[in-house]
Amino acid sequence: MNRLFSSELKRLFNDKVFWLLAAAMLVDQVYAVLKGEPTVTNQEIYFFSIVPLSPIFFAAFISFFVGADFSDNTIRNKLIVGCTRTQIYLSYFFTCFIGTMVMDTIWFLGGLVGIPVIGKFNIAPVLMVKYIGLIVLLNLALTSIMVCISVNVSNKTVSIAAQVLISFILVVISFILYSKVVMNSVDESTKKLFITIMNMTPAGQGFILIHSDTLDKVPRSFMYQAISSSVITLYFLMTGIDSFYDRDIK
Repeated sequence: MNRLFSSELKRLFNDKVFWLLAAAMLVDQVYAVLKGEPTVTNQEIYFFSIVPLSPIFFAAFISFFVGADFSDNTIRNKLIVGCTRTQIYLSYFFTCFIGTMVMDTIWFLGGLVGIPVIGKFNIAPVLMVKYIGLIVLLNLALTSIMVCISVNVSNKTVSIAAQVLISFILVVISFILYSKVVMNSVDESTKKLFITIMNMTPAGQGFILIHSDTLDKVPRSFMYQAISSSVITLYFLMTGIDSFYDRDIK
């Protein structure tokens, strides 16, 4: 398992698509921060602006990375040399999770260049730690979903297109729900439903995370977000491993 994991990490850091997407996140972050308004009091809007869009970047990265093993039959060779399907699946999961964290670290560092423009963080250190903790859990949830899809969809092109499209649709839906709640364009019961959905879904959590200025309208629940991400991670991890054993690999 250690050798397999080391091999996957080496492949990750030599992956051009991975670094290209990380660079795209960096550019997006630097642009968002440098275009920020110095008068804005919640600078985390700019520092964490990429969070709602991260599922799209992660979907492209993970589908390409995992799909490559199937398209060139490397997965078959791993089985031949004695690797179990559980070991292979977990190596994908942990490697892709590390990849998402590296991408997040790069965009965060990119955001630091904007400190001279919009100033430093105004949030308390404890809250910053909570933010980072939620992002870690969010990345675990997204990774579990995307690895599950990548491993069980035989066509690499279909997997990439489906994951990016689904991620984009979920981001758009979350934005619509967020907008309706903030603008008070729905009744109270519907508003509560939308807020619950946003706190319990990866894309929705991203919008709540960066907009602390609207917490009076869209309250954040760290407990709901943490529990939801953990449940999603465990569910898709177990489902993915189980379905991977049923897949016929030729």
